[in-house]
Amino acid sequence: MSWLIAAVFGLAIGLLISFLARPDRRNYIADAATGITGSLIGTWFFGNVLQLGGGITTNLSEISFLGTIWSIIGAAIFVGITQSAISMGEERAARGPAYYEEIRERNRERKEKR
Repeated sequence: MSWLIAAVFGLAIGLLISFLARPDRRNYIADAATGITGSLIGTWFFGNVLQLGGGITTNLSEISFLGTIWSIIGAAIFVGITQSAISMGEERAARGPAYYEEIRERNRERKEKR
């Protein structure tokens, strides 16, 4: 059951960060999937790999507070990483080919001066 709770918290965090980080361009399905993935990875990593308690179990009666905390932290970290990667890609795409042509021209001028 801990994996189900982790998925629910990941869904909520993915949608919340989607709303806060990019209000002009929302992709609810991708942000929800990213939050769920990060939540499950965080719970598994902190709880099962590092043995800090509250790992992912299949026992339906087990709900742990630490597992909930790990799912929130994992979702926030994973969504933050993906949001920053997306913004970096958009920044590069916004530059366009003229920007890169300008850089090539500067490099040519530097080589000619040598």
